[in-house]
Amino acid sequence: MTRLLILGNSHVAALKSAHAAEPGRWPVEVDFLGAPGGALDSLTLQDGALVAGAAEVFERLNGRAVVPLAGYDAVVIAGCEISMFRALSVLRGVIWPGAVAPPEAPVRKGQVLVSRALVEEAVTASLQAALGARLARLIAGGTDAPIVVTQQPNPCWLGEGAAPVAAFLRARQLGYAEEIARIFRTAAGRALAPAVLLPQPPETLRGPVFTRPVFSQGSVRLTREMKAAHDGDDFLHANAAYGALVLDQLVAVLAPAEA
Repeated sequence: MTRLLILGNSHVAALKSAHAAEPGRWPVEVDFLGAPGGALDSLTLQDGALVAGAAEVFERLNGRAVVPLAGYDAVVIAGCEISMFRALSVLRGVIWPGAVAPPEAPVRKGQVLVSRALVEEAVTASLQAALGARLARLIAGGTDAPIVVTQQPNPCWLGEGAAPVAAFLRARQLGYAEEIARIFRTAAGRALAPAVLLPQPPETLRGPVFTRPVFSQGSVRLTREMKAAHDGDDFLHANAAYGALVLDQLVAVLAPAEA
């Protein structure tokens, strides 16, 4: 049976809680390794094993701080800043052909007109510096197994005028949300190669840049017991229903490699 190592920041909790609820749904053996981003950044590669500098955090959350990579048929990195937030932060204040509707609309005051190629290059560079990309490069040095990186979920739809997701709302209102999503997918694929990007499951999306509330409500925190729910106003994390769809994606993507 295929063995997977799935590691990640707080967003790995969606996958872990899904697997705990239905362990027999997927024909794979899964080991999870979760920690806050700062602790994940302490990982080093020693003699083919991931070794945590923040050993106490890993012991508390996972029961171990050293993880040999041998024996895993694939390694999956969940979340870890491979997020559309990075694309939007890079693109604040710029505009490019194809990002305005209609295309011939004038550049707005305060915006800088740049080429689409430059936009893609800037987003790619930002994602190459993200934790998920750094981990993928680290892990590639210790295994020949495929490495898959799952996109960090888009923020949950909170309704028009929601301040926490103002940049996403602006992209939607100005008509270039789909363009942002396309650029993100292209740039993330380049930034992560030869690791493979696994985009957000399409059925969880509300438009190009938001997550449907049904896939966010009831999400849990990354703890050893996985029983503490996020506050009701959390809009960044996904729940077990979302995690189950990501696990479905993973099995489908890895099946050809197994064959």
